[in-house]
Amino acid sequence: MIYKSFLAIAIFCFAPYAISAEDPPTTGTLLGDARLIITSKKDDVRLWSHPPRVLVLYGGKDVSPRLANIRNVIEENVSPFYADKVFGAWTYSELPADFGEGSHRRHMRHVDGGPAGHELEVHLDEGRVWVTDIVIAMALRPKIALLNALWGLERRNNRAMIRAGRANCFYHSNSRKGVRVSAYVTIVRYDHLERDIEECVWEELIHTLGPLIDAKGSSHFTFDDEVGLVPAKQANDILLLRSLYESGARPGDPPDAVLDHLKELTKKVVPEENRP
Repeated sequence: MIYKSFLAIAIFCFAPYAISAEDPPTTGTLLGDARLIITSKKDDVRLWSHPPRVLVLYGGKDVSPRLANIRNVIEENVSPFYADKVFGAWTYSELPADFGEGSHRRHMRHVDGGPAGHELEVHLDEGRVWVTDIVIAMALRPKIALLNALWGLERRNNRAMIRAGRANCFYHSNSRKGVRVSAYVTIVRYDHLERDIEECVWEELIHTLGPLIDAKGSSHFTFDDEVGLVPAKQANDILLLRSLYESGARPGDPPDAVLDHLKELTKKVVPEENRP
């Protein structure tokens, strides 16, 4: 049965190579930027309540080593309240060479079921149906455009992403009563820009776990609408994830417990002169 009315929040985030949503400017402080990044318009945090399963769809070069590296960093550093691991099962599938051709019926849709009560069903061609929580797609423009349409991305946003240059990155998440029920990431592939793609993967994968928007120009987090991976910012990204999932906050809670936990973590790992 298709669940038609569960949507509680829809967050669109485009990395700097595509178009940017109306993200607020940095507050200038680590805790201030963290509050902007994790807080919804309803003044709560949006978290998974179970290890989300991940379906990776790719065209061209195998992406599993890069994704595995980032996944391992997250798993080694974050202990979520809901299980021993952050993520559930990962499935990798190369997009069919004829994807987009023929008369196959294709869809991405929410259905009843799964640990959160709702899950994502992906049907791309005859005989292949996946049920998952997060979809990550890395392919060339035509296939990404079709996947965006299946997801239901608004036409104007699809056009803006596909027309933009370099490695276009996009994420969108759905939640119900503070619980994340699905997330979707697309990265338009340009294999000659490997470093840019790595940045996209890092930022958008972490976005699927809880950070909602960027703080423009932030000197503290990767969610900054800027180009380039900075190790110090990546370290803070992990501290933010730890705070989201280790602070005792639950999906739909106010962000205060998360921020209090982040403050305590920074006291332990951030030099005194750099503390917020």
